Amino acid sequence: MCKLISLLLFSILAAPLISNAQEFNGITYKQSCEFAYDAAFRNEDFKSALEILDTLAQNTSLKGEEFVLKAYCYKAVGDTNSAANMLSKAWSTPFFDFNIIFEAGIQELSLANITTGFSVEQMKRVKEGFVLYEKRKTKIGDSLTEVLVTMVKEDQQTRRIRKYNESYYGSDHDSTKAAEERVFYIDSLNQSKLKDIIKEYGFPGDWLCPGQSYLIGTLLMHATRKEFYLEMKEILIDEVRKGHLAPSNFAYWEDRYYIDVLNKMKYGVYPLPTNFSGVRLSKKDIIDNRMEIGLSKYFGNFNSEYQ
Repeated sequence: MCKLISLLLFSILAAPLISNAQEFNGITYKQSCEFAYDAAFRNEDFKSALEILDTLAQNTSLKGEEFVLKAYCYKAVGDTNSAANMLSKAWSTPFFDFNIIFEAGIQELSLANITTGFSVEQMKRVKEGFVLYEKRKTKIGDSLTEVLVTMVKEDQQTRRIRKYNESYYGSDHDSTKAAEERVFYIDSLNQSKLKDIIKEYGFPGDWLCPGQSYLIGTLLMHATRKEFYLEMKEILIDEVRKGHLAPSNFAYWEDRYYIDVLNKMKYGVYPLPTNFSGVRLSKKDIIDNRMEIGLSKYFGNFNSEYQ
């Protein structure tokens, strides 16, 4: 009965996405995918999860992380050959939310977890996908990646110096204050560069810069000043709809802004300060907020009080 209800709900809610495959909407796509994640992780009904993804794939292209989910499901039912094929397929396909396959994302979908017990031949098949992955790179993407790498290096270097000075001299020392000013300056520069990149090319996610989500995620995480937030929020949510910006990256960014500036939580992904005294949400409210941007309820870990 649960399987029948899940499939019926999927067919109803996914109808807008399936009816017009030409107009991809990343949020409704992820909302439709959530039925497969529910089937796999809540119900452990792996065959239903595969059926849902196969139905979705009839009218829209699955993203890399959904092929990883298929690999997980195939392995769960004992079909490691199909699991290896799905992992190979995942690497040759653009990811929408690359962060999902890391342990801090959805631990079950980590490559280490899925490939445990694979044969030499199966691992060879998985690695063949890496070759196709390299072929997805473009000149524009490579050039942007070089720019992003430089920006992140400056970002991290200034923060390391600030941390060292603070631990060695104390927070009130002139060298620490100078380092803090340098962090502020670099953040301002990177924030401006990031804004220009997004407006000219779109958000440089895996679709444009394969495998570099950590770079852009770091830069976005440090762009939480009020003026940037107010100017870019609607632009960024539109980039999620286009499939350019991972829902998890958007959630980390807005969650940090909410916690640091508004003193409240929203998505339950950014770690709360130990002395946090702001507004806490129920698990249901957090899940509802996540679904509005297409972020899975299974992503990351809620604080223990929300388990």
